[in-house]
Amino acid sequence: MKEFYCFILLFMLSLCDASNKTPIKSIKSPDGDIIDCIHIYDQPAFDHPLLKNHTILMRPSFHPNSELLNPHSQENTNSITQSWQLSGKCPDNTIPILRNQNARKTKKYVMKQNETVSQSSSDDDMKSLDPYTHELELITNDLGSHKYAIAYVQGDKYHGAKATINVWQPYVQNRIEFSLSQIWVVGGHDSTINTVEAGWTVDPSVFGDNKPRLFTYWTRDHYGSTGCYNMFCPGFVQTSTKIALGANISPVSTYHGPQFDISLYIVKVTNENQILT
Repeated sequence: MKEFYCFILLFMLSLCDASNKTPIKSIKSPDGDIIDCIHIYDQPAFDHPLLKNHTILMRPSFHPNSELLNPHSQENTNSITQSWQLSGKCPDNTIPILRNQNARKTKKYVMKQNETVSQSSSDDDMKSLDPYTHELELITNDLGSHKYAIAYVQGDKYHGAKATINVWQPYVQNRIEFSLSQIWVVGGHDSTINTVEAGWTVDPSVFGDNKPRLFTYWTRDHYGSTGCYNMFCPGFVQTSTKIALGANISPVSTYHGPQFDISLYIVKVTNENQILT
């Protein structure tokens, strides 16, 4: 089991370009990806004017206790990694960035479609369901149908969540289909819905292939004028030297075979005005 950590700050959507950053080191992944190790203060987040002269907090005062959250975390589990890590690692004070991810970062692909599950259920219906209830929903719009299998909980005040997610490589028939598994933290109502999301996805329209890739996403206005995958736009500040957003996750689970999973945390550090994910 692999646990992924990095930092995000949420700001307005403004497309950025990572191609003008000079890498300190470049790594060729066995799957064909190229990972550029960029100095941590040269990452795309700092193209945003509100982050000029920002000081990165490398170690938050709060850190998830993986043993407390998962008492079986020390048991033997299958090893999982990102393919590029087999070819090297980024030096200290750098972060790994998937090269050419900006080639597909037009607004069409940066923005997710309006897909909040609750849009087909009333608040009363949602409240009537017990926590952790599994629900299958079909939402249809002009772009086709979305099917959801969900487990969720609602309450008054939450400062964090964790999910351990099995990693698969589901088949998608064409470039407009996608499949994903994620942890999805949602707040607000209607046009003010804001989300922080993380997981893996197979999405040819965004990443150009059918590999399961690590992703993050956020929006603050119900997928209206704001929202962004990974580091496609300013606002996501990364500190990890080991994890590349958008990079392939390997190996994957097989039916009646070995199983592989990742653990993801989304935690609000209240006294430091940031979110740990």
